[in-house]
Amino acid sequence: LVSLRVDEGAAVQAGDTLAILSAPTLSADAEVATARVNSTRATLRDLEAGSDPQEIAKAAAELAAKQADATRLAHDRDRLKALADAGAIAPREAEAAATAAEVAAAAVTSAREMLSLRKAGTRSNRIAAARADVAQAEGVLAARLATNADFVLIAPIAGVVMNRLAEPGDLVPVGG
Repeated sequence: LVSLRVDEGAAVQAGDTLAILSAPTLSADAEVATARVNSTRATLRDLEAGSDPQEIAKAAAELAAKQADATRLAHDRDRLKALADAGAIAPREAEAAATAAEVAAAAVTSAREMLSLRKAGTRSNRIAAARADVAQAEGVLAARLATNADFVLIAPIAGVVMNRLAEPGDLVPVGG
């Protein structure tokens, strides 16, 4: 019990504050919940904004680099295949070059898809999930603030205080 605002025999009106209780973690819990709300809102804003121009430019540069690499490896594949067909090199060297060219072509496809995703922005399901995270965090915050309000005891009706059963500094059990 932090403070008791009325004495025995005092007349009170409905809504008057009778006492204030304390729980040591309530303030910290509310601060954590507030920080979570702010964090989820920031994430939602980022998702709704979509990709930054720098992210799109980086994806485009990566695609260009992969395309150049794939072109070089395709030329190597063709050159080594001709040499293998002529018997100038072992067939496995031509096969290795063909495999490298295939891997490079797959990397180009992957980079092209990444650029397409960056240009398209965030998928709607991720935005919906972020909105749900914000709503959940706001609910937790509201619950924490409501819990804080539960520690202020208000007179439900007008009347007279008959007994004062605790003093400031006393530990009051739940339901006590």
